[in-house]
Amino acid sequence: MAQNNLVLAVKAGLNYLASADLLTSFSSPTTTTWQPLYNYQTSFVPALMLNSLSGVAGSEALQQPLARYLLKQRSPNWSFNYWALHSPQTQSFPYPDDLDDTFCALIGLYNHCPNLVDQAALAKVVGLLVATEKAVGGPYQTWLSSSPGWQDVDLAVNANIAYFISLVSNRLPNLDKYMETAINSGQYSSKYYPSPYPIYYYLARICPSASQLKLSRAIQQQLKNQPPSCIEACLALSALSQLPSDSQPTGKLLQQVLGSQQIDGSWPAAAFCLDPNRNSQTFYHGSAPLSTALALEAMAKHRLKLAKANTSAGKKEPRASASGLIHQNIVAAAQRRLNNLQPELKAEAQTLLANMLQADPKHQITLLPYWFARSLKKTPPLDNNFYQQLGLANLFGWMAYTTYDNFLDEEGVPLQLCAANLALRSSLLTFRQVLPDNTDFQTYISRVFDTIDGANTWELTHCRSTNKLPKYGQRRKLAERSLGHSLSLTAILAASGYKRQNLHVQAILKSFRHYLIARQLDDDTHDWQIDASKGHISYVVTKILKEIGPSDVPLKTRLPQMQRQFWYSSLPELCRVMQTEVELGRQAIINNPLLRPNSLLFNLLDRVGKSVEQTTTKQQQATVFLQSYRKTPAKLLKTS
Repeated sequence: MAQNNLVLAVKAGLNYLASADLLTSFSSPTTTTWQPLYNYQTSFVPALMLNSLSGVAGSEALQQPLARYLLKQRSPNWSFNYWALHSPQTQSFPYPDDLDDTFCALIGLYNHCPNLVDQAALAKVVGLLVATEKAVGGPYQTWLSSSPGWQDVDLAVNANIAYFISLVSNRLPNLDKYMETAINSGQYSSKYYPSPYPIYYYLARICPSASQLKLSRAIQQQLKNQPPSCIEACLALSALSQLPSDSQPTGKLLQQVLGSQQIDGSWPAAAFCLDPNRNSQTFYHGSAPLSTALALEAMAKHRLKLAKANTSAGKKEPRASASGLIHQNIVAAAQRRLNNLQPELKAEAQTLLANMLQADPKHQITLLPYWFARSLKKTPPLDNNFYQQLGLANLFGWMAYTTYDNFLDEEGVPLQLCAANLALRSSLLTFRQVLPDNTDFQTYISRVFDTIDGANTWELTHCRSTNKLPKYGQRRKLAERSLGHSLSLTAILAASGYKRQNLHVQAILKSFRHYLIARQLDDDTHDWQIDASKGHISYVVTKILKEIGPSDVPLKTRLPQMQRQFWYSSLPELCRVMQTEVELGRQAIINNPLLRPNSLLFNLLDRVGKSVEQTTTKQQQATVFLQSYRKTPAKLLKTS
């Protein structure tokens, strides 16, 4: 249940960020009650967000614009300023470029895509370090200025420098010694941050191994001394997830992080760093998107630590060695396919591959054929090479499907289009080579790819205008765009000697289509506000518009009315529709003589069913919240 809550929280957070202003953050004179009196654009906050999201599956479309923004902020020497270029604050509160912003930006760009920080950039970075070193090999002063008053050496800044250097080269002994001295003395302070938690966060990812336990204990003691704020809980969870610690503090922190999420999917703005003083008063900088990105990163790191703990404890899936080897061979084959490409295409294709693998930590894409074969009562006489070929075709198909889907959602990156075309061709060719003499399977491949292209064209033709709402009929259209995922199942059945016209085979494919429909509905239910704001008329948006009636008012203007309709009326009915699709999928394969009782298809349907149950619970909670909010006395609502 906790894992389900975490998955839903991550998805809601990503949905919030997809529609939020990621570049603007705020300054408040207090930390207890956030008062956003001033707003700014910096290079610092987008850099932090890009790095946080680089470890969060499903955030690729958010990372791209942040990376492009940061690349525009760099100087010819690859240094960065706190303020965004050409912002008014560069005149009213002028700062020199500094190594904190510089290395936070470099970390974000490198973890997003290492190719962005190439050898020429690294040469410039070395020049910055040489210009600011207090001793050879560090530590380094913060500011790129020789003027008096800009010569300080800061722990947080040097931790960020050390972390980036560890990504591209060997660790620097002088920086390790500098950090060890601070940790041993318990001096976790910086003149640029209002609490020790950002310092914990920075140190945890680069802490020398001999000091990790001491840093972990210092964080846990700080948590006992004073309850952390929401953003401090996120930073502590990220830090402890990378350090030796027992499960009790991380479990409590996770519950606090989950409990702090707002109804729109965000985490509230809070103080992360210090801003310029005004009239001798301290100001603090933060934003809801930054808090949200830090929360998503914390949960991702927590899940990674749990996965590693389970593996080390021997809690492995059945046939882990066989499936693991198949997955490794599939990835190696994909990488070989990309190795001989021209450099520009190779870089984009490798990015797509890396993003896909990161978004699928349980290898459900590559191992779908393998696990489906083991769902059959009569295990087919197929070797691992057969599963590897199907898994490779599936992987390339997903790379193409995901990229094209981004373009349909108006989030596509033009440079990746050629890589997606390459992936699609590779998927089709690999499927063709699996059963080259099986005419029925070859015909089915053509039909499936034609269906996918037709479904994409139908969506662009009928689902981009409210003048005439699309007709989804029996919802089959919802499965057609992702029907390629059924090809590996069909190939396994064909190789096992079953004709596609066999009634039991037809029942399996029918069950899988119901699963695809239910999963697509689940996704659309969580993404409908983003779809509506872009003028995309999904099944969910169509249902809401039918219920509230026609209007010439733009969809963005109608969002408040649509939100009320969604939470109070549409969502319960949508949940019932999804449960119906799940149940139809189960009914299609109950007592199917080809399948084992606990087959892969049942497991896939159960996952969607559990997600729907979580959505139903969230709907009930949201309804209570909305009713309470409407009862709030008007005099308690602040005005700007």
